[in-house]
Amino acid sequence: MKLLALLLVAFSWTAHGASQENQQGFQVSKALSANAVAHNSDSYPKGTVMETMSSGGYTYFQFKHKDQLTWAASSPVDIKKGDHVILMKSFPMNDFTSKSLNRTFDELLLVSQLDVVRESAN
Repeated sequence: MKLLALLLVAFSWTAHGASQENQQGFQVSKALSANAVAHNSDSYPKGTVMETMSSGGYTYFQFKHKDQLTWAASSPVDIKKGDHVILMKSFPMNDFTSKSLNRTFDELLLVSQLDVVRESAN
């Protein structure tokens, strides 16, 4: 019985520690996102979402940075027109054909990591 109680305490301590680590990771990610939004360099593609569509298990979105429009695709993500995006990891593809959209993009960024920043509704 004491062994069972000890195991339960150890498990709950480990789960609590993992939860704290996840929270700390989330806070670090949130801070990095805020810094990336505030950062003035063009180290990451970023801009305001102009159009979105979902098809074939991907979310396609067009974003505008300065006066340039760029198409990108990622795994499904909740993204809306007007959101600000920062593409932390992306790979450019030329003449990319989406069979599900029956469309060829002259240039498309395939995104494996992005940040979506929404304006607060105050």
